Amino acid sequence: MSSEVDNYLHKARMSLVEAKLLLPMELYETAGRLAYMAAFHAAQAYIFSCNKRAVKTHSGVRSELARLLTEQKRDAKEYTTFLGWAYTIKEIADYEVGENATLPADMAHEALAKAERFVSDFEKFLEESS
Repeated sequence: MSSEVDNYLHKARMSLVEAKLLLPMELYETAGRLAYMAAFHAAQAYIFSCNKRAVKTHSGVRSELARLLTEQKRDAKEYTTFLGWAYTIKEIADYEVGENATLPADMAHEALAKAERFVSDFEKFLEESS
């Protein structure tokens, strides 16, 4: 694996660690945001390993990931659906105020569990391709 791929995976793993630390403190919005970022960075690692370049936008990551996974006969829908759903959590954490700025605990926990699986799956995909 290239150093860029390793760097993206490291960032993904660190985001998971930080999210896990924040859940017991009831910092759900930030934990949910970090869950999304973990998956985003794992996707970037995969994209970089295939294309030797990163994608600049969040929507670009989803569409390029879908293209690559489909091309490689993998189920793209599960992963791109999660990225879209988790991005809404990131938007809540980053932009919402007032009543709309809260994320329920169960949603934050779900986002983290799914992000952990996402990162793990892409680590496996990257090992298989190297």
